Amino acid sequence: MLRVQDAFASALRPLRRECARRRAYARALALGCAAMASVASLAGCPSAAPVRIGIVMDTSAIAAAELAAADINAAGGLNGHPLELRTIAEPYTLQGLPAMKTAEQLAADPAILAVVGHSNSAASLAASEVYNAHHLVQIAPNSTTELFRDAGPYSFRLVSGDDQQAAFLASLARRLGHPRVALLFVNDDYGRPLSMSLRTDLARAGIPIVYEAPHVQTDNSDDTPTLAGLERTHPDVLLWIGRPDRLARMRPGLDRVLPRVLIIGSDGMEGTIVQQERDGPFTGIEYVALLDPSERDPALTTLRARYRAATHTELTDGAAYTYDAVMLLANAVRAGARTREDVRRYLESLGTKRPPYAGATGAIAFDAKGDVPSRYFLVRVTEDGRVPVDTARFGR
Repeated sequence: MLRVQDAFASALRPLRRECARRRAYARALALGCAAMASVASLAGCPSAAPVRIGIVMDTSAIAAAELAAADINAAGGLNGHPLELRTIAEPYTLQGLPAMKTAEQLAADPAILAVVGHSNSAASLAASEVYNAHHLVQIAPNSTTELFRDAGPYSFRLVSGDDQQAAFLASLARRLGHPRVALLFVNDDYGRPLSMSLRTDLARAGIPIVYEAPHVQTDNSDDTPTLAGLERTHPDVLLWIGRPDRLARMRPGLDRVLPRVLIIGSDGMEGTIVQQERDGPFTGIEYVALLDPSERDPALTTLRARYRAATHTELTDGAAYTYDAVMLLANAVRAGARTREDVRRYLESLGTKRPPYAGATGAIAFDAKGDVPSRYFLVRVTEDGRVPVDTARFGR
């Protein structure tokens, strides 16, 4: 009986060894597929896990990001992998803590390869500390604060800093002769640095600031003291460093005390509220745009038409840059980027080791600080929409 059992056991040994080998192989294959399915390793496994990108912008920009993702997936995805967006609609806030909490959530997800955001300078700057600590690439589509330039090696943006915008605004004032200027600025990480640079550039040009005052974006306080100061000093030009909803509240009072003043706003005026309220509080106001509304480049013209058809609204500058940010990151993956570090190296190589990326908004390449060359335009709000102002012959 023992001989029979021994013989039976001997016969089973090769089968057991084979089963053990196959179990080990299966475990290795499962582990390999799990690893290969992550964003950090995008090729070689039968299951095509999605490439995931975080989007933290306002709703108009999120619509543009979703349009970009649809374009990418309709074309077959990224090396056979679908693109998946993790979108977070960011409300406007002056506080950095909400942006930092959002950034922590995204950075903690190892599947997220990069983040496009945030929707304003204050939020982008606060979140950049988290992204750089976690070595997660951040592309800010429309954040212009000068402080972002030193945010860290993982922070990039698609528009130039406010020192360049300040020089542009000061050049407009110079072309008006030597006007008396009033400066009203929002008291946050966007308004303070821009207004500081603007003061320096105006002083260098010999242009006096006859009145200035800060304001808080969410403050509903009485504007009577500011209006009284403006009426007393009689400025020729009012430089508005802020956002449109606050200016809309002040516009009736401004028309009353300064009926002939020229109002020139910063790029913070750009947004759907201005484009939708054409015949209203913004009519006649001029402001800095990050894209030329008369641009006839086929890629941008097509994007504007498709965005209008999808959302029934006009494409904002921030939405256009968000579209390009998503397409740019997709191009990084197509070029072989499989990790967060790969994405950073790809972005740094644009314009040096490889050609600039040809986006709908123009050629994209970054300097050592993650900045792009400056491009500013002046537009006027009319009842028919935004029209470009010829700054070469700017004057009244």
